[in-house]
Amino acid sequence: MALFLSIGILFLPALSHAQLNKVKSKLTGEPTSKEKQALSHEQIRHEVMRFGDEYILRLSNALKDIIELNDDPEIEKWAKRMMLSNGTSVFQIGAGDRPHINVLDMLVMVTLTRAEFANYWMGVYGEDIQPAVDVLELLEADIWEVVRPALTDEQASQLKNLLSKWIAENPNIRQTSFIRFREFTSFMEQKEESSQGPGSIFSLLYLDPLAGLDPTVRVIEESKLFGERLLTS
Repeated sequence: MALFLSIGILFLPALSHAQLNKVKSKLTGEPTSKEKQALSHEQIRHEVMRFGDEYILRLSNALKDIIELNDDPEIEKWAKRMMLSNGTSVFQIGAGDRPHINVLDMLVMVTLTRAEFANYWMGVYGEDIQPAVDVLELLEADIWEVVRPALTDEQASQLKNLLSKWIAENPNIRQTSFIRFREFTSFMEQKEESSQGPGSIFSLLYLDPLAGLDPTVRVIEESKLFGERLLTS
């Protein structure tokens, strides 16, 4: 079949690469590269939601264990506050309409929350909250596995450096679960660093995940994303 398809395409009139892809897609039933791109964004969205569920479960279990092991009303209030703020943040991120930004927001939230627990709250409550820090370290490694396929090596390196710099300059900040990736643009502008070129991590802020799709396919994908947001709201 592949041989006859290749021979047949040779006898077609001169077509653009995109047109040839569309012809091949209709003949074989395979998605075009643009349709694969849209599927990729859908997969990212589902991975973010899957990770979000895991994040809430594992962090909540660690915080519940801390409450049970410490007969301290202050630690109990703190732990319940952390459950609420992190759960709310995960819900907000998962309900976003831009999957490639949602996954970056999730990584920012997990990384900064881990830093907040380790750098600030450990100083307040000491070793009593070490189990939560340990869980957050594991979750941070897990979210990087989710994010990495969506980034180039350069973008991944840039994002790691950006987060490290921000944490170093803000060691005692709290409520980090509500900080989002977009907010780092102003941070970089303050540093006067040139990091917003076409291939930079910040170029993803201006990426339309459905750009270039056939109008009919775009409407279908937008409807699917809207339906998923309704289910999570």
